[in-house]
Amino acid sequence: MNTARLGLGGGGTQTAAIGFGGSVPPSTGATELYDGTSWVASVNMATARQDLAGFGTSSSALGAGGYSTALTAVTEEYNVATANISTS
Repeated sequence: MNTARLGLGGGGTQTAAIGFGGSVPPSTGATELYDGTSWVASVNMATARQDLAGFGTSSSALGAGGYSTALTAVTEEYNVATANISTS
């Protein structure tokens, strides 16, 4: 990864993955995509946080819950086709 961190969420496979959030410290909203060879930065999450759940693929993933300055129930969806993160 380009940004070393702990407590991040992620999803995908060995050759197409996504990693987001985590703690550098402090909490970050950084999102990175992996193509099997290298990591590249993508659009940041709206809510910087760590210790969140992450699931999905490198093209469509969810980050849910976690901790920023307090516990949060925010869920964000990453869509690679639009390079967009939406919050629900």
